[in-house]
Amino acid sequence: MRVIRALSLILMTAALGFVAAHAPAQANDGSLAGVVRDSSGAAVPGAAVTITNDQTGAAQSAVSGPDGTFAVAGLAPGAYTVEVQLRGFGISKQKVQVAAGAAAAAEFSLSA
Repeated sequence: MRVIRALSLILMTAALGFVAAHAPAQANDGSLAGVVRDSSGAAVPGAAVTITNDQTGAAQSAVSGPDGTFAVAGLAPGAYTVEVQLRGFGISKQKVQVAAGAAAAAEFSLSA
């Protein structure tokens, strides 16, 4: 299970690196990649992810894919609150720090 989790994070980081490499105008922005799992460690597809800048209140949304992963690029550097939810599960919140030109990573666990 840990190997799968590690591989998921490596793939998300690589994907964000590819996106960042092809978006030179956004070099001052950061990104966030994450994975959503249930309490047993299984991937949770279709979870709504909301990333809110703590200073400005600006929000971006994403949806977790079939493997539970999500990625958001073009985030201004700063502190964010990330909220993940899916009907039938609880809500998971986390604070994440996004740095310029860097990819932050986060893992979320949803409980029924």
